[in-house]
Amino acid sequence: MADYLTVIHECRDFATWKKAYDVDAPLQKIDDDNNLLIIWAVADAAKAKAFFESPALAAHMAKNAGVIGQPEWP
Repeated sequence: MADYLTVIHECRDFATWKKAYDVDAPLQKIDDDNNLLIIWAVADAAKAKAFFESPALAAHMAKNAGVIGQPEWP
């Protein structure tokens, strides 16, 4: 099992932040570039859960984003 580090911060502009983040990519020790951890801040947890569990989203992510397998819900 992997250890996880979560960082939450606000930025002025995501595109600017992402460029800086990508520059540091060689320094990031990532064992599997295809394994993602995504954390969402949501106003309505029930609506978010319904959205994330929807078959339409699963089909979209498999077809258009290359997602494989089922998500893990800790």
